[in-house]
Amino acid sequence: MSKIIVNRDPREEKRLVAEGIREQLNSRRILAVNLISSPGSGKTTLLELALPELSEDIRLAVIEADNATRNDADRLEAKGLNVEMIVQVKDLNRKRPVPCIKTKDTSSH
Repeated sequence: MSKIIVNRDPREEKRLVAEGIREQLNSRRILAVNLISSPGSGKTTLLELALPELSEDIRLAVIEADNATRNDADRLEAKGLNVEMIVQVKDLNRKRPVPCIKTKDTSSH
């Protein structure tokens, strides 16, 4: 039987990136909540119901990471919420997709 020897944690790079993001958010007193679950489990419905109530008292936004459609983002925007999409772009140096925030085009407003 062959053994694979791992000299470093393959998640370390992502852990460091996440740590840096948390530090940036904390320094600006921003709370970020990551809502992850199976498709169709009710995440968007939960946000549709809860966030309009919360947005009366606090400033908030949604970062949507659906690469297939804008359906969830459109549903949340219809509730008056600020939504930014994350799309996958290819990092030419790494030859793999990486997340990138795609903002709305506001040049015509």
